[in-house]
This record gives sequence, C-alpha cells and structure tokens, in this order.
Amino acid sequence: MSAHRRGKRGPYRKAKTIQQRFSEKVSPEPTSGCWLWTGAVNNKGYGVLNRGKYPLRGAIIYAHRFSLECALGRELAAGECALHKCDNPACVNPQHLWAGSKAENTRDMVAKGRGRGWPRGLPTWADTRRLTLEEALAHAG
Repeated sequence: MSAHRRGKRGPYRKAKTIQQRFSEKVSPEPTSGCWLWTGAVNNKGYGVLNRGKYPLRGAIIYAHRFSLECALGRELAAGECALHKCDNPACVNPQHLWAGSKAENTRDMVAKGRGRGWPRGLPTWADTRRLTLEEALAHAG
C-alpha cells in the first residue's frame, strides 16, 4: 500500500449532510406509524444526533427535536420542547411531535402518568429523619 494513499476519512471523502445522516438512522414502523430511531440513544431512550459536519464535532441534538425543526422549517426556541403524542422516546415522526413549552411538557408527562416523583410524606435527602422498615416496605411496591 502506498504511503500517499488516504483512507475513507481523508480530505477527499465527501461529508454527508446532517439530513442524510438522520435519514440513514430512521426505520418506519408500520403498525404504529412511528419512525423509530436506530442510531445512538441516551439513557432514557431518546435518539441523539451530532449536529457537526464530522463526527465528534459540534453540538449533540435530540433526534426528535431535529425532526420537528425540519418539519417546521425553523429551529425551536431556547424554551421550546419537542413533545411526543405517541409517548415513544425512539419516535422521530414529525406527525407524532409538537412544539410546546417546558411547562406543557411537564403537564403532558403528569397527565399521561409518566412522572416518577418522590412519594409524598417520605423524607428527602435534605431531611434528617430516616425511614422505618415499615415505611420502606409500604412504598417499595
């Protein structure tokens, strides 16, 4: 192999656009209508996408947020969120998404029973009181 030959990552490789990279990682699911994200996900199951021109450069964006921005033709404002109608974190179908505020996102979460709040009446990390065995067992299940 010649010392002058460059690999695929050399300067002669055509870089893919973010839209091309996004499209390669979407798989339509026929029964629900969801477009499932097959790329990288965070610890809660939401797809993540690198906004930079090349991997490891630029900011990370949620895939569902990028999909909604493309459909709307504008970037979401700093306080806006991309909310799911289908409650599937892996879904990036813009027809299943809508733009809303953080307060609307929280209301939607609570209304659909997805919030995992601390049970009322139990001590928090800031309290000095410890749980009794009976309290722990009563709230464990």
